[in-house]
Amino acid sequence: MKRLCLATVVLAFGISVEAKSEEMSVLPVDSWFVHVGASGILFDSKLQSSVGLFPGSDATVNNAITPSFELGYYLNRNISISLSSGLPVTTNIDAIAPAFLAGNNVTQVTMGSVVLGAQYHLDTGSALRPYAGAGIAYNFVTSQTPNPLVLPGGVLDNSFGAVLQIGADLDLTDHVGVFVDVKKMVSTAHFSGAGGVDGQLQLNPLIVSTGLSLRF
Repeated sequence: MKRLCLATVVLAFGISVEAKSEEMSVLPVDSWFVHVGASGILFDSKLQSSVGLFPGSDATVNNAITPSFELGYYLNRNISISLSSGLPVTTNIDAIAPAFLAGNNVTQVTMGSVVLGAQYHLDTGSALRPYAGAGIAYNFVTSQTPNPLVLPGGVLDNSFGAVLQIGADLDLTDHVGVFVDVKKMVSTAHFSGAGGVDGQLQLNPLIVSTGLSLRF
């Protein structure tokens, strides 16, 4: 009888371990996801350093809104990787110091970003699925038109950045939902201009996105 009980316990334990192992290794039914919506880009810009400009010079990058997307893949139930971007935005970089140049356009730029990231999704046992992540960004400039009266020959270079991310998905059906996503990027871009102008412009945007979430 004791042997029978022991055998039953061992068998039950083995089945439990096997089931747990299978549960941990199973990917979500829908391994791919897409976020499609709009992003508000709120720059926290500052002229970090400069050579050849007036002492105390500073500039700001105007905020922008753009259509955006994120394509991701679940590696397991909790961890995903993603690639996100949006249509390049056209915005102005304006002088805010010295006082006699404040409000004047320095250059108009069209630029975009691509973010490669990884996320951890918290299993709440409900339709709400919050997540947090981190990644790297590449910021690229597609065109620019410097103001010859303020910064003749002005050029803003491409740059890299670090990104922190938080957000949440709310499932409406098995395959469709809505999302909110917030990314904070830390990035500094080099700029130059005629007459030996050279410096670093902090971009540091906060990117707030919302829209439709699809899983397949």
